[in-house]
Amino acid sequence: MDRRHWEGIVQIRLKSQSSVFYFDCVAHAMMRADKIHGITILARDVTALRKNEARFTELFESLQEGIYIITPEGSILDANPALVRMLGYESKEDLLKREVAEIFVDQAERKLLQEQVEHQSMLQGREITLIRKDGTSIVCLNTAAAVRDNAGNVVRYQGAVMDITERREMERRLHQQQEFARRLVDSFPDLILVLDTSANYTFVSPRSKEILGFEPEEIAAMDFGHCGHPEDMPAVLVLYGDIVAGRQTFASLEVRIRHKLGEWRRIRFNFSPLWDAKGENEGVVLSGRDVTDLKRLEEQLIQAEKLAAMGQMLAGVAHELNNPLTAILGVTELLREREGTDDPTKRQLELTHRQARRAARIVQNLLEFSRPASPHKKSLDVNSLVERTLQLHEHSLRRNNIEVEFRPESGLPGVIGDANQLIQVFLNLVTNAEQAIREIRDSGRIQVRLTSNASRVRVTVQDDGIGIRPEALPRIFDPFYTTKRPGGGTGLGLSICMSIIREHGGNIEAETLPAGGTAFTVSLPIAIGQPPEPLPAPADVRDVPLEAVRPAAELLKDRTVLVLDDEESIRMLLDEGLSAQGLQVDCVATVEEALTHLKRSPYDVLLCDLHLSSGGFAVDGRDAARRILETVSAPKPAVIYMTGDLVEGGEDTARRDLHFCLQKPFRISEVLAMLRDVLAAAPAETRHG
Repeated sequence: MDRRHWEGIVQIRLKSQSSVFYFDCVAHAMMRADKIHGITILARDVTALRKNEARFTELFESLQEGIYIITPEGSILDANPALVRMLGYESKEDLLKREVAEIFVDQAERKLLQEQVEHQSMLQGREITLIRKDGTSIVCLNTAAAVRDNAGNVVRYQGAVMDITERREMERRLHQQQEFARRLVDSFPDLILVLDTSANYTFVSPRSKEILGFEPEEIAAMDFGHCGHPEDMPAVLVLYGDIVAGRQTFASLEVRIRHKLGEWRRIRFNFSPLWDAKGENEGVVLSGRDVTDLKRLEEQLIQAEKLAAMGQMLAGVAHELNNPLTAILGVTELLREREGTDDPTKRQLELTHRQARRAARIVQNLLEFSRPASPHKKSLDVNSLVERTLQLHEHSLRRNNIEVEFRPESGLPGVIGDANQLIQVFLNLVTNAEQAIREIRDSGRIQVRLTSNASRVRVTVQDDGIGIRPEALPRIFDPFYTTKRPGGGTGLGLSICMSIIREHGGNIEAETLPAGGTAFTVSLPIAIGQPPEPLPAPADVRDVPLEAVRPAAELLKDRTVLVLDDEESIRMLLDEGLSAQGLQVDCVATVEEALTHLKRSPYDVLLCDLHLSSGGFAVDGRDAARRILETVSAPKPAVIYMTGDLVEGGEDTARRDLHFCLQKPFRISEVLAMLRDVLAAAPAETRHG
């Protein structure tokens, strides 16, 4: 009546229809003389459209995905309840108060997303990160589209987002677990192989490159057992079949596998079944560990134990030989110096004496080589080291017709080192040279040259043997690598030599000579400011005749000596030899006998063996001497020890309380010289009664 116009939705129930219909109506007043005398109504049936809108609203409200409608300026026009919950707001109104920029973590990402939507009809599955009301972030998959007017301008953006935060977290954890499993397999020291029930590889761990030289893809393309030793594969196939058939669930087997470079490696494989989710056997898992070096080391340890036992035996034999050698040297010396001995007899005695000295030298070398190396280093004379080495190997070289050319180098500076270890190195090089010569001929020549410069002393051992192949030179110092025939060597000798020399601050170099043969050069740093100390000649006592000690006869005349030694030959030798020089000598075999003699009369000197036996039991000579000195009253005798063992000078003798010690085999001239040194400062306080 006021506006003369009305429009709106009218609900109509049609005749014979139970449901309600919706009509969009437009009504106009019909005027006559400014009065309404009728109404014209235009009505359009919008029932279907209204039902669609209702369904859309229901869908909008019930979807689990978040639905949004926003303006190009960034205002949120509408959002469904799922989006409200997703972003953590209490109500839609609370969310509509926010701008789009407030719920985006990365504004650059929002700007890029807007540009992409404007240039594409539909942007699907784009991953975005949104901020919840509490400040936490969520990861969503976004599908968006732009709505344009008739002029093509964007009037709004609408789309849907799906929260995939939990999915991404699960994927991240799964990826971490997969990555951990991969790193675990990659880090596992063993080779891992997986085969299906048809013996096809389904997995090969990267360790295959290190252990066998093959890439995993190369092994996966091979047939099972392609690189296995023909003698080992039947047992492998039988075991594989038992695992697949379920007759065994775990087993181990050592298999020889050919490396890509051609050498055979020993691999210890553990076989176990691979179960699927249903508990069915779908293959076999093999974990293999390379035990090649371990096997070699076990064999080497067994050999080392044998050598150690042999060394102990040699040391014991050498010790026992010193007593008879002492007697032989002493008796031949006495007979040779006796007046009235004709010349032929003297020559025979001289020959016997010289050969006994040679035997004593061999015994001394055996003792030095078989005992543990001294941990103390000192300035050493390289000439003496090489001479001692050649003496050790003299018999083998002479027997195999190998000539050795060596001339000591005068004025050579000393080196700081352990004598036994350096002799071990030189002995190994000489032995290798001898074996290289015997590979191709029945005789040969070894040259040993000594040179030096401002900082190093060099020892070169050169042979005219078979030589070393150029391709083998870089590996000859590797542990367990050998160029000898099977059974000819363990491959540890040169690696041990290199270890010893590097511990001494030096190096070993090898070269194949053009004319044939090999040259090994050992370089050692010189001992700056320390003169070399020559090694004492082993068991080669200076050939001092008895006449040389006779000027001290007055000093020794009527001096009394008590000899305590359980070896009868030593007692007889000292009794006759010392008595002939004017000393008065008594000899006993036990401590009790020595105490009986000392109760009757005092003695100037007690000659006591370091290793005594009494009633089948070993007695330490130092304990025996200590007991004797504690028992007797003053004046107490001076003590000189005798031993068949090696005794070093300086610190070793002081540590072991061996200030005066005769090393067997000795001669009477040596005994007299030491008696003179011991008694020189003391007057003759006692006389044999």
